[in-house]
Amino acid sequence: ISYLWVEADESRNAARHGISDDELRLRRESVPGAATAMVSGAGHMAHLEQPGQVAGLVERFLLEHAPGGR
Repeated sequence: ISYLWVEADESRNAARHGISDDELRLRRESVPGAATAMVSGAGHMAHLEQPGQVAGLVERFLLEHAPGGR
């Protein structure tokens, strides 16, 4: 796993851009082996709305998947 796909549970970005659930699924699947994570209580700007939660997701991902991690 080399990538972390982060989404926010309150984001309306896909709907705003006319991206169907099937298209969003295809986009997720276009990155083979990506880990996925959901930020709760945030919209499109998850890193501003829930910075601690996003930082924790990134930190855990790096510790688990980066060379020299756990």
